[in-house]
Amino acid sequence: MTPLIFLSAWPKSDPFNPYLELLYSRFEDDGIVVDDYRHSLSLPKKITALHIHWPEGVFWGQGDGWIGPLAKTLMLSVNILRIKLRRGIVITTLHNATPHQSVSGPKLLVSRLANWITRRSATLVLAMSEHDQKLVASEQDYAVSQVILHPHYRDIYNRLRDKPSITPNDGPYTIGMVGRMRPSKRVDHAAELFSHIPGDQTLLVAGDGDQKTVEKLRNINSEDERVILELGALSDKGFVDAVLRCKAILLNQWDITNSGSVLAALSLDTPVIAPSVPNLEELASEVGSNWLHLYQPPLTKEALARVLSELREAGLTQARAPLQKRDPQVVSRRAAQAIRRHWECKRIGPGEPRPDSARPDSVGN
Repeated sequence: MTPLIFLSAWPKSDPFNPYLELLYSRFEDDGIVVDDYRHSLSLPKKITALHIHWPEGVFWGQGDGWIGPLAKTLMLSVNILRIKLRRGIVITTLHNATPHQSVSGPKLLVSRLANWITRRSATLVLAMSEHDQKLVASEQDYAVSQVILHPHYRDIYNRLRDKPSITPNDGPYTIGMVGRMRPSKRVDHAAELFSHIPGDQTLLVAGDGDQKTVEKLRNINSEDERVILELGALSDKGFVDAVLRCKAILLNQWDITNSGSVLAALSLDTPVIAPSVPNLEELASEVGSNWLHLYQPPLTKEALARVLSELREAGLTQARAPLQKRDPQVVSRRAAQAIRRHWECKRIGPGEPRPDSARPDSVGN
């Protein structure tokens, strides 16, 4: 009988992003029981696998303090040691090149410590592209890596759609920047560039952001009413509705490691304008340049004007974005099989036969 693997995930779910729900959706099929990791020293003895997604999570819900995050980091290191003493495994997913939120002072030291502990303790790294896998091989050669593509959100978003498709004559030609406006997304910079491009096109900025970004956007809006602001946190349905009002989604974040924002738009069959970085170049070769329009960063007024002109001349495709490789069921099973294979390899003693699921060729690329 295949032994159960009890995996503690940090986090198991995210109210703002269905990625984790999709990733873990088929783990039970491979005998992996997933539970939420809790920041305490009472790690259940049955737990022999820990999956860390965002080390910067030590700061979530902690306000401006650094003592709480430091305590979480130290507890994490103790629990990692416990996992390894149980001949267990530590899995990380390479989500972003740099933390979403910038910190300074003592918090910067805590952030570096949390990231260092996570990187050094990882025995298996789930990379979202071949480029990321090569990065892991060069920087974390002590860890095993496996490419696990980012799943699409089509099934989840389809339940929230009010209309089946977008029509080319449905309102003004609108491009959008939708979702949480972190400083790294440079939404205000893109809006400023847009305001200097003549024409009847509009830019929809929908979502919540920090006070500085919001203030800049309001100043731009006061000078150019084509920049439409709908500020505030978006529900899943609010996000879907906003994207479906756009002919294309614009991204101005240059340090993209995963393609979650791009796949969110493509899952709604909306083209994307994004920087030409290795991970997105791989995705563009998969879905086609008519769905993913790449520009050389940094974004300039000339580059944005050129892409807008090309999009308008090409018209809006009514086809569905080709995301077959990113079916959530397939992605989840592949991730689960990679974790089981790695777990079984780690727990096999010297000279013991390796089960079929522990062979390197048992999981697809």
